[in-house]
Amino acid sequence: LNFIADNPKNRQQWHDHLAKLNLHAIVDFDTVAYSFSNEISLYRGLQTLMPEYRQYLDTLVEALNTHEQQRLVHASEILAELLVDVAAYQIKVGTDENSEQKQITMQESVKFHEQKTVRALLGAFQFHQSNFEHDVLPISNGEWQRDLFDVNYLKEVGLETSSAMAKGAAIGLTIDVFTAGLSMGAASLLGALGGALYARGRDIYEVIRGYETLRIDDNTLALIALRESQLVFALLGRGHASQSDIILHQKSEPVLDLEDIPEPIKTARLHKNWSALNDKLDENDKREATIKTLAESLRERWKQIRSQ
Repeated sequence: LNFIADNPKNRQQWHDHLAKLNLHAIVDFDTVAYSFSNEISLYRGLQTLMPEYRQYLDTLVEALNTHEQQRLVHASEILAELLVDVAAYQIKVGTDENSEQKQITMQESVKFHEQKTVRALLGAFQFHQSNFEHDVLPISNGEWQRDLFDVNYLKEVGLETSSAMAKGAAIGLTIDVFTAGLSMGAASLLGALGGALYARGRDIYEVIRGYETLRIDDNTLALIALRESQLVFALLGRGHASQSDIILHQKSEPVLDLEDIPEPIKTARLHKNWSALNDKLDENDKREATIKTLAESLRERWKQIRSQ
């Protein structure tokens, strides 16, 4: 039975009428409102009706399972790389500089990078950059129409604005402030703490000179993870026979726990050269391993959300 998602009440009527004709081998499979489990049920049902094709259908089911897992792996790695890029992104600003323009530049760079990820996810699920009918999270022409750094948008999805705003940082940014003119005592203390500062990815000499470091805050990372995951869920449930716009209306559970940020993101924050948004990208083995670890964590979280 096809095209049943929009007319669930008709399903039982079809079952009843077909049963009167002694047709009891019925499978619900909507090619528009796609369900992977229903597609597998379709082929398992065919095996019962056509046992001579059981081996071929087993091969098909195995191939479909492999393909589904590959799509999820690919999608999770696309999102994980975006999160690592954004977490590692930072801009240093001298304390005597006006950082306003650099903050705007940071926001625009992150938004552009996220739009590239949307298009990559569409491609991973073999969809075109068609217009999406929107509800909670609007997309048009393969781009999010809700501003990632809109304070009202953050509140709508239950996230707080950055506390760093009080220190002069724009929405979605945090600012680390160190001042020049440290006393000798303070400088000695910094020397003693040099190892810890180095572990956090900061040059001790730049600390002493004084600078500001702009970073993307955790709330923004959580919002990126949330809406990209919603897009993945929508694409998983969309059949290629559908002629309508993709509808994103479900309000997903949080993907990143702000009380316990995943270690791969914490690690990425320490490595400026891991971000494609910075001047120089170092695509090394540690960065790749971090992305894969974060992708595995995302897939596990997706599994939890989809099972609820």
